[in-house]
Amino acid sequence: MDLALLSAVLVGAGCLALGYYIGARYPARIFISARLNKDSAVVGNRKKKDKPKEPLEIEQLADILEDFKMVLVVRNDLKMGKGKIAAQCSHATLGLYKKVLHRAPKTLNRWEMCAQPKVVVKIECEEDMLVLQVNWKAHELSR
Repeated sequence: MDLALLSAVLVGAGCLALGYYIGARYPARIFISARLNKDSAVVGNRKKKDKPKEPLEIEQLADILEDFKMVLVVRNDLKMGKGKIAAQCSHATLGLYKKVLHRAPKTLNRWEMCAQPKVVVKIECEEDMLVLQVNWKAHELSR
């Protein structure tokens, strides 16, 4: 075997072993939390008129419930194509993730530990969506 090829294979194997060791020793959460702390420092440097936002109601449910699912509701009367629905659901998922990241971290962690389940349901019109919301709130209050 050529010496250059052998050294390239050995360097590649060494990098692979080092990457595996670092990944096993320091899980990705450490790197993510370091980035979040950095982002929090940036947020801390904002003007004083920006008030810190209160935790979301769902944060209290993280202590009670074990499983969390994200439910995306698609209105059929908007006549969106499949690609547009997929794009809007992606925007909604990312927007909710960013909102919950700082305001309900315990809930977000529980959802991530459940493998980030998402359910998409279809409704016919806005009135159905409002009825669904009223029913959900009534169910939530009865707990």
